[in-house]
This record gives sequence, structure tokens and C-alpha cells, in this order.
Amino acid sequence: MQEEVDAVMASKSFVDYKDLNKLNYCGQVFKETLRLYPPAPATARENPEEVIVSGFRIPAHSWLWVGTVSFFPCFDTTSLFESISHSIDL
Repeated sequence: MQEEVDAVMASKSFVDYKDLNKLNYCGQVFKETLRLYPPAPATARENPEEVIVSGFRIPAHSWLWVGTVSFFPCFDTTSLFESISHSIDL
């Protein structure tokens, strides 16, 4: 990451807005950090149509709260999401 900053900044003493697009790896590190350590404990989404998940009916236009801190990076969620995706009846 330091090499990328040094290459983009060269002899500059400050970062311009136009320089941010050149810092690809730094942007990836920033996004991954926010994914692993989210700044908010939850996020809300509105589902556009009625769905049934594990036998529970979720009406159309319901607001769903998703806990972001419940997705631990060391927990393999593959089987969890596979079981949920098979039980969703669209």
C-alpha cells in the first residue's frame, strides 16, 4: 500500500481529489476494512415483493433490518445461505 501511495504522490505533499482514483489498492483495503468492521451495527432494506423464508411470510414492501456485526469473517456462512436460498419461494 505504501508503494502505491509513493508512486501516486511522487513529490506532492497533499492528496488531490483526482489522485484518489489512482489509489486502487488503498480503496480496496478501505472497503475490506469497512466490510470486516462496519461502522453501523445494522442496515435496513425494503423487499419489493412478498417472499416466504423458512416458512415465514414476509409481506411486500416490508422493511428488513440486517445486523452487520453478525457476519463474522471467521464464520463460514456458505451452508447457512445455501439452506436459506433453497427455502425462498419467489
